[in-house]
Amino acid sequence: SDRFMPRATVTDFDEGLKYNPTADTFAAIYFEATSPDPGRSCCDSAWEVEGAAACLPEDEGCLLGKAADAASPMLVQLGATRANTVYRLKLTVTDGIGSTSSTVVSLTTNGPPTSGTLAVTPYRGMALTTEFEFLLDGWSDDADDYPLTYTYGYRQQRRTMRTASGYKPEQLVPLVADQYASAWFVTTLPQANNVNLTCVGRVFDRYLSYAQAFTPVRVDPLEISTEDLSAFAGDLLSASADTGDGEASLSLVSNVASVLGGTDASRRRLSAKQELIDDLMAHTISAASLVGTGSSAAAAAQVL
Repeated sequence: SDRFMPRATVTDFDEGLKYNPTADTFAAIYFEATSPDPGRSCCDSAWEVEGAAACLPEDEGCLLGKAADAASPMLVQLGATRANTVYRLKLTVTDGIGSTSSTVVSLTTNGPPTSGTLAVTPYRGMALTTEFEFLLDGWSDDADDYPLTYTYGYRQQRRTMRTASGYKPEQLVPLVADQYASAWFVTTLPQANNVNLTCVGRVFDRYLSYAQAFTPVRVDPLEISTEDLSAFAGDLLSASADTGDGEASLSLVSNVASVLGGTDASRRRLSAKQELIDDLMAHTISAASLVGTGSSAAAAAQVL
């Protein structure tokens, strides 16, 4: 063997991490090639993915995000990987007289939690007054992917002609501004546009890969006068503010506002007082300051 063969060294890449197979994201592998013989030119480099055919970065499904002979760092296109898979990437360097050496690194992809369910009880309730219990149960993941965290939200449904059922789900409305450590969550829900809501629970692992589950609920309109709503909501908002839980307060404000708006029929019956609207705005700003609009897109959106 050539005692002056070149050396291929990966200088910065953590094989102990897991990478999410997310589109338009990359993992960078920093490397260098050296030769113990100062008289030899050094070195050409070439990367390959073991078990995969050679490809160009623009080819569909190609893992390498740069040409195989590109300079450090080599980029791996994570969007081209599969979940829960180990990839072996081989670097070969060649010096000026054709001597070669190689090194191999492993890239492990992450997968979301699996096998769980979302239950919401009761199935039917009334806007603002019924407490709905969310339970994300039975979710599991690899031992080194814990702890799991949870988020909760809902989608309104609106009439459309673009689906066979006649309804199309709208944008997800978060009920919490960040991941919760608890798989159990209790909240009231807003008045639905057409009585039906789709509840959404998401389960995240430590690498923020997530799975989600859905379940429908029926939320009936709250029949209440503006005066009674003002008194009722005032008590609820004050009690919520006293807890210091900004996320819960934001959710409550949203629910109260949904009853104020209501359907066309509700708007004719309810003449919202400026005092209640001002109270809602004040509680929104106060609660958002506890959550932090700079770190929570949900809180910032509600303030706007």
